[in-house]
Amino acid sequence: MSQPQHMEALQLANEIRLQHVAIRKQIKAGELTFQQAIDLPYGDRMPITKLFGAYRHTGPRLASLICRAANVREDRAWRDLTDRQQRILLEIGEWWDQGHRMLPWHYNEWRVGA
Repeated sequence: MSQPQHMEALQLANEIRLQHVAIRKQIKAGELTFQQAIDLPYGDRMPITKLFGAYRHTGPRLASLICRAANVREDRAWRDLTDRQQRILLEIGEWWDQGHRMLPWHYNEWRVGA
């Protein structure tokens, strides 16, 4: 890779990181919903655990539980998920956006793929 290409790649990677930080801050402040976050440029590239972990009172352990409920690896990005996994996580995301911080009693239905 030539020097200009290398610098362009570094600049793009830094831009993506900054966008991810901005998205997490907006989620934490309640300015963005889960759906809005994944619709933003570079939002669909964020690991699912980082998206859910950005919510107030949600840490890595709870974000990991959400991923397990949807049978998703923790490091997977939105754009890498199947339609079924996306549907499940959207439903959980809507639940989270309503202020809930525990999985509902029927999270096993999500896991099974209702």
